[in-house]
Amino acid sequence: MAVSMASAEGEPFLTLNGLQTQSAGVHTLVPDPVGNFGVDTITFKKPLAVSAAGVVTWSAPITIGLQLEETETDNGVDQNHNGLIDERALVITRDVGTASQKSTIACHRVAEWFLGETSNGADDNGNGVIDEHGFCVRRVGDLLYLYLTLESPADGGQVVRWTTSTAIVLHN
Repeated sequence: MAVSMASAEGEPFLTLNGLQTQSAGVHTLVPDPVGNFGVDTITFKKPLAVSAAGVVTWSAPITIGLQLEETETDNGVDQNHNGLIDERALVITRDVGTASQKSTIACHRVAEWFLGETSNGADDNGNGVIDEHGFCVRRVGDLLYLYLTLESPADGGQVVRWTTSTAIVLHN
């Protein structure tokens, strides 16, 4: 199913802005994505309250990560015949490890690799990250960078890709 150009162009931006990582605690990131390799799955906590003594009450863990679409296998073949190969879904799981744990798909059609990137141990697209997937998180100091590439089938067997990135200031 092709997606209209108008809706698809804004979708990566809206998806990243909706991930609710704005108040993530820098010391709650698991794994801590420092260095030239980012991660495609990250768990963090958000501050819920701060007592008069300065003690922070943290949320239950939240995980954001890539999962293969249900009908796909990571093998370079379009199993579900939708014109995309090895596409992923970006999934948010709230209250990780609790009885109320719940997963929600933030978006479908996440590309296997970030735009311009391939699996070769090099930074093909020059953004400072090596071999990043279609969703990637990387921390540099107190900034958390999020990268996202979505794709959609187009006429003539072509694939159109939209990419966005953002940076969020982390809290202590």
